[in-house]
Amino acid sequence: MAFDPDIDLMIQEILGGAGERKTMFGGICYLVAGKMVCGVYKDGLMAKVGPETAARAIAARQAESFAITGKPMTNWVLVKKEDLDRDSVEQWIRMAIEYVGQGKCRAGRLDI
Repeated sequence: MAFDPDIDLMIQEILGGAGERKTMFGGICYLVAGKMVCGVYKDGLMAKVGPETAARAIAARQAESFAITGKPMTNWVLVKKEDLDRDSVEQWIRMAIEYVGQGKCRAGRLDI
């Protein structure tokens, strides 16, 4: 399993004790309150931001569609390492927590 350790470390630092780290999708995923919100896949950050935010980010070329099986996962985006710094990682994580916490994913309110 190859994933970028720098992105993984940023996520750990941002989430602190709020995130549970698990191995999934051939990478690392983070769950908050039992719901998957983000992770590291190869050399990018994957974030569950919802279909509307994902479509806008993809159209603006801020992210790519996340499609590990060949079929895009419409709620998810993949952001390349070269487009990431600590602030942008935190922003993507906050968008993911906001989306998952809206209840559309059957999650309760989530905060970091």
